[in-house]
Amino acid sequence: KTAVFVDTDGFAGICELQSACAHECGHVATGSYYRPDDDDLTVLRQEYKADKYAAHRFLPVRKIKKAIADGYTELWQMAELFGFDERFIRRTIEIYRREGKL
Repeated sequence: KTAVFVDTDGFAGICELQSACAHECGHVATGSYYRPDDDDLTVLRQEYKADKYAAHRFLPVRKIKKAIADGYTELWQMAELFGFDERFIRRTIEIYRREGKL
């Protein structure tokens, strides 16, 4: 069993909290954990796996494409629309671009 504990005091608002929870779900779902003494490359790889899972699970590319078609072109607009912070939106778009989906 796995548990994730989140200190909600460290977040500016619900969108930031939701983004962090989606990312942490990515760690759990993919098993992409690391230790404090792991090298930087390992940490980056595990973080990417968690981000990629979160993007696909919580903000499918079809929703991004529809938002763009509906005129949502700014990160802040998509953040408000989807209820995530701008960092999550930026990372999600980056992932889909790398995959050739955007």
